[in-house]
Amino acid sequence: MSTVGDQNHVVLDFNQQTMAYYYDHFDNLENSESKTAIQFEESDSYSLQIVKEKDILVVYIGGKALSNRIYAGAKEGIAIRIID
Repeated sequence: MSTVGDQNHVVLDFNQQTMAYYYDHFDNLENSESKTAIQFEESDSYSLQIVKEKDILVVYIGGKALSNRIYAGAKEGIAIRIID
């Protein structure tokens, strides 16, 4: 998966279809703030929530916490990289 963009990018790679989801203020995210309903070409919708816990951004997708800098869900065909 190629890395493009800047520190305000979340890059989603879904079955070779790459989409970017932008956040204006990563540094100001509160634990209660979320962005949801990422839509893919296959019309599947995944719940996406990003929370800042200490100095790490944690991604919850479909309610499942992904707690590293690079995330992959091979069974779902999802790969996520937070660019920092």
